[in-house]
Amino acid sequence: MKKYAKKIYTVMLLTVFALGACNCFNLRNFNLIESSTAGFQNGTYFGQTVIVKASANGTAKLLIGAPNSRRNNFGSSQGVLYGIKFAVASGIYDIVAKDPEKNAPIVVTNLRKDADAIGISVSNSKEAVTVCAPMRYRHCRSHNIVSGSCFNSKDFGESWQSAKPTVPFCSDQALDLLFVLDGSFSVGETNFGLVKNWVVALAKSFDIEKQDNIGIIQYSHWYPGVPYSQQPYMKTEVPLGLYKNFTLFEKIAQNISLQGFTTYTAHALNKTVLDFMASERFMHENVTKVMILITDGRADDAIDLYSSAEYVRSQGIITFAIGIGNSVLRDQLQIVANGKLGEDTRVFEVTTFTSLNSILSLLRSSIKQSLEGGDSLSQLEYGENGFSSNQQAVRALLLY
Repeated sequence: MKKYAKKIYTVMLLTVFALGACNCFNLRNFNLIESSTAGFQNGTYFGQTVIVKASANGTAKLLIGAPNSRRNNFGSSQGVLYGIKFAVASGIYDIVAKDPEKNAPIVVTNLRKDADAIGISVSNSKEAVTVCAPMRYRHCRSHNIVSGSCFNSKDFGESWQSAKPTVPFCSDQALDLLFVLDGSFSVGETNFGLVKNWVVALAKSFDIEKQDNIGIIQYSHWYPGVPYSQQPYMKTEVPLGLYKNFTLFEKIAQNISLQGFTTYTAHALNKTVLDFMASERFMHENVTKVMILITDGRADDAIDLYSSAEYVRSQGIITFAIGIGNSVLRDQLQIVANGKLGEDTRVFEVTTFTSLNSILSLLRSSIKQSLEGGDSLSQLEYGENGFSSNQQAVRALLLY
């Protein structure tokens, strides 16, 4: 066999056993299926994995992985799975490259395919054949995760279905962010302009054009008995996720006019929940919901503040509260941010509107930490799908 030493991963089929009970046959001569047969150079690892399906009529089907090969008709994807129809008596066979993704109706589109190593893991069970691309990686917000991708076939490679991934989304989740702006008279036009500049600066930190949705609510007065949709001073200035072009979002945000009335903060919180619920992503587990409330005064509806803040948090919304100036009550900020008096988690205070930029970096980091922080989900995400697909009993002998 030394004459084949330079031909990497030559597959030698010595004996093939039928999958049924004791229907078997032997080959009179060795039949060689070489990597060069398919037109590949050395180093393709042709024969790294083999699955055999034999029948009693003297034919066999094989699926053979070549995880390091590259083919022009597969673009830049690395790794090819081959289907082989083998006539045992004559030793004649046909070899065809398989593409598990071609007919897969469910394809994970956010996976890069330039370093797949597809075919390094192939397994067979009573239900299906499974082939995996364990080196495929997923592009997330700030990094790439090698998560792998697998495909199942119930007809031995004729058609494929994408296998459900361990975690179907990035651990650094998408963001739905609502700014809730105090539009009371005490703010003033000049300071309200500073608030809008600050909102735009913070919004620029996130991926508004792809996976993040941002909206703006302005509030001041509330009229009893009037539905929220008809309240003139509880207004959705920018619907959540409506603008996916940042330049347009900035233009709309800068054109918001100050309302100039009272400070009904509790009712603004209730309005916030309605806006989140209006989003088609409200129930998505891979979307983190964040509210940032900015105020310079005390709530005129303080009696309802605690229950409204608890209602917001009960909907899975992370709440931040920013107080500006000396008129703000710290305990009201704490109620909005975390519901605990004396607890300053997610509470920010500045003395003047011009000082808002001093907390920009810290607030940005706090929000991103909630999106990208390490947890059981992100730890699970780093486990590649497909490095082991539970290989069944060996039915072919491979000599290298």
